[in-house]
Amino acid sequence: MSQSTTNYEIRTPTPSDIQGIMELWRRSWLATYPNSSEGVAYGWIDTLTQSWLNRNELTQRGQHLEERIKDPQKFTRIIKGGEVVIASLFGAKRQDMQELQRLYVDADFHGTDIPHSLMEEFLDWCDTEVPIELEVASYTGRAKSFYEKHGFTVVENSEHLFLGKIPCISMVREAERN
Repeated sequence: MSQSTTNYEIRTPTPSDIQGIMELWRRSWLATYPNSSEGVAYGWIDTLTQSWLNRNELTQRGQHLEERIKDPQKFTRIIKGGEVVIASLFGAKRQDMQELQRLYVDADFHGTDIPHSLMEEFLDWCDTEVPIELEVASYTGRAKSFYEKHGFTVVENSEHLFLGKIPCISMVREAERN
């Protein structure tokens, strides 16, 4: 399926988008992270992500989102298809490093220009003189390949466990040399 971002708008979310964002993150985790050979059980991911949708959690995350979107050092964008959040990217700037914190794209939109357009907007926001880092599950070849297309490389000896379960690696996009 070839979807174009010309039919979709990249925008800053509002707190009223938090449920849609969390539903996207849950769908993405369930589609991406279960991996029996790595010891990451579907049931564990399902239980963990289901908690993201309870009323108290959504209220807290909505308040955090409201604070986040006011911070000029934070990049927070979503893309909606109709009423459904189909992509989100959260990033941050620090003095010595920038971070791509979360990039989630609905599986129906993998292989389209939607994730690339979101990434390009993030990269345009970033300071080219400061490196950008991210973490990615080590067994997600599609994600690693996507980041490599955007100039990221794997950091040697960066293997670690996210939440004590998910094998991850770090990737970096080096600062441009002037």
